[in-house]
Amino acid sequence: MRPVGNVLGEGIKLGFAFLFAGISVALSIAFPSGSLAGYLHISSIPCLGLGILSGPLYVLWISLAYRMCGRWYGVTTAVLISSFLLLSGPWYGITNPSWFGLYGLISFIFLGLVTERINGGVASVGCLTINWLALWAHKSLLPNPIHIALLVLVATFLSGFVFDKLVSMAMNRLGFRLSSTT
Repeated sequence: MRPVGNVLGEGIKLGFAFLFAGISVALSIAFPSGSLAGYLHISSIPCLGLGILSGPLYVLWISLAYRMCGRWYGVTTAVLISSFLLLSGPWYGITNPSWFGLYGLISFIFLGLVTERINGGVASVGCLTINWLALWAHKSLLPNPIHIALLVLVATFLSGFVFDKLVSMAMNRLGFRLSSTT
């Protein structure tokens, strides 16, 4: 149990999680990742924008929350991001089944957990794969052709990995260190 004196600090950390999630969602709305597929003329790869832009839109903010606030705050930020995105509409516009948005929540919990425990590259690939599997299971949508899908997975890994490492390096340079007790 934590002493009462830490409540204010935890409240401030939670405030940062909300702030980072809000920034992430605002960027997602301002620069919709789905329009990237249209710009690149690639319509056969579902969630293309989520994959390629996962680093600057999501991993950056999740990693920042984790490194600034401590363990579980990256996951909290990821849950808040997916929740805010779900408030703006159904996950990938899919309303049947009505609970399809749970995949968004699950994929972002995975994104937060793995960003904290391993790195943002592996987390981004897993998040994208969860969404691809959900789209395949419920809408028979598969990434096609396979060689483009593999390139997207590589780009997704690089996007998440690079932005996670940028946050880590910046935080180390600024003197932020996670304590072993957080």
